[in-house]
Amino acid sequence: MNREVFVAKLWKTGGPYSDFFFSFEKEEKQAILYIRNIDRKQFIRTQPELFSFDCFSLKNINETKCDENRLWFNPNLKKGNAGVLILVTSNTRKELIDIPERFFHSKNAQVSKRVYLQEEDLFDYSSREVQGVVSQINNTLSVEKKGNPYFQALSALQWSNWNIKYCRATKEMVKKLEKSLYQYPNHDIYSLLLETFTSNELPGNMSEIKKIASDIIVPGYMTKNFQKACYILNEFDRKHPFFLERWPFENYLSASNTIRNRLGKCDCITHVFIALCRAMGIPAIKILGQLHPEGWHAWASIYLHPFGWIDVDPTNSSRFEKFNHRSHLYHILGPQFKGEVDFLPLDEPITDEMIHSCKKFYEQSSVNPSLYSLLSSIEK
Repeated sequence: MNREVFVAKLWKTGGPYSDFFFSFEKEEKQAILYIRNIDRKQFIRTQPELFSFDCFSLKNINETKCDENRLWFNPNLKKGNAGVLILVTSNTRKELIDIPERFFHSKNAQVSKRVYLQEEDLFDYSSREVQGVVSQINNTLSVEKKGNPYFQALSALQWSNWNIKYCRATKEMVKKLEKSLYQYPNHDIYSLLLETFTSNELPGNMSEIKKIASDIIVPGYMTKNFQKACYILNEFDRKHPFFLERWPFENYLSASNTIRNRLGKCDCITHVFIALCRAMGIPAIKILGQLHPEGWHAWASIYLHPFGWIDVDPTNSSRFEKFNHRSHLYHILGPQFKGEVDFLPLDEPITDEMIHSCKKFYEQSSVNPSLYSLLSSIEK
């Protein structure tokens, strides 16, 4: 086993009580998640469609319990430090999707994945807007491609990526700034923001806002005020993210509203893609994680028979390409979690003998050993 993988693909944001994210950077399909010094009942987030979480060794844990998409651990604090070793197996396809003729709709797959074909508030695929786009897609596909989920999903991906403009602010906010750009074409960005928004809409230190605004330079190729407004608000929010907290997005997140407005955040674009896929009988789910190093991000995973779940980022791609697992990090532990965590990707599948060796070493140790010690025990 390569010792270089000891550098875990696990990211932690912020201070001591912050979120954990993980990623398989290369072609690894398995990893060991090592959680130690658990001092109260806590849980990890699981997505059974994407990953299998198998607890193969527990120390001072009274019980484990699965609750929806969470795996709970209840420690026995009277016996000392509690910990757990978990084998994480990736269920998503990592290879490039380049054989579309081999994909097909399967009744059995649709029955087993029916929960991922349901209509929800965010994925309102019976709406006029979504059904209108589905009709457009079907009209562009040949007879052979209409029954192929690969081409249907690809068309849904392209439509979502090409037709929904990415924007971190609401349409009303963009329209307000667009109007100011028309009225005050010679104003600097800071002055435009003051003319456009109230103090409640521009919270925080005004000197800080002025500094951030002075760093924003609108590219010369942007000639339309609406395009400029989107760019200014996106750049401002990246440097001082308050739009997502202060401005109401509830009415903008559904697929139908996003199609109607033709702009939205990564969540909105993902909702459109998922709604279109589900409307055409393709199971799809939403994933919330991080786009490293940008911050929180949403993308999707779709089920294409017979190859299984495939990750897709409709915000940043209009093609089926090899998914960048280096940058897309999966959310595993929330800020309420307190404990020590290590994540060890394995460059080859772990054997039963290796699991037994690791389990024996861990359970016989008087203290919670380091990940380096566990790795050494596996290699022996």
